[in-house]
Amino acid sequence: MKKISLTAVAFLMSGTAFAGDYSTAANDRPLTKPSGMTQINAAVNAVGIRSVGFSADYGVSDTMDVSVGLPSYMLGDEEAGLEGGIQKALGVGVGYGLVDGDELDVAAGLNVPLSFEEGASLLPSVGIDADTRYLLMDGALALRTGHGLINYMLGEASVLMIGLNFGVTYQVTDAINVDVDTNLLSMAGETTTSIADAQLIDVGVGYNMDDIDIGLKVIDATGEARGVGVHVGYRL
Repeated sequence: MKKISLTAVAFLMSGTAFAGDYSTAANDRPLTKPSGMTQINAAVNAVGIRSVGFSADYGVSDTMDVSVGLPSYMLGDEEAGLEGGIQKALGVGVGYGLVDGDELDVAAGLNVPLSFEEGASLLPSVGIDADTRYLLMDGALALRTGHGLINYMLGEASVLMIGLNFGVTYQVTDAINVDVDTNLLSMAGETTTSIADAQLIDVGVGYNMDDIDIGLKVIDATGEARGVGVHVGYRL
């Protein structure tokens, strides 16, 4: 759920570390971070909107975690009319595990981005996740949905957005997994777009170790890639 002060950062880094007990298999991991675990994340997007961002996750309990996304840095693009610089925004989120079964896992999430841009609303939107994962083939194959399910834009132009996504994770080895994601249905106000209108497929590969995860993701791999991102997660 994917969830500032120096005090907040110190709190996130104060948890008991036991990264060696965390499974390297993505399909075996709980949907929320375990109690006391801290993970620091770095993400770089090198194609399309080029940016660098950092975030941190902390397991409050075995069923609840919190996350903080720090202001990202975007590189400008004169041709696209994009101005670079630090984005004055924070992402704050809470995830809570509802079901932790042998085959089915469900976790709810609440995401609240805070904007400090001049003239912008401090609280531009509220997001709700309903992360759901169902395991097949003795855990080798995972079917995923529910992330980013609801996003309500606040302010004068308030609009309710619903996004129904679908993803598959295949565990190639205990440490390597392949992800394929697509959007089944998107609704924003009176505008509806389904997979029949636009087929967007994202493909990712992850390599997980005891305390470090490395991932590569291509956004919209069906045509000219709109984004190529690298993610690194380090558990304390």
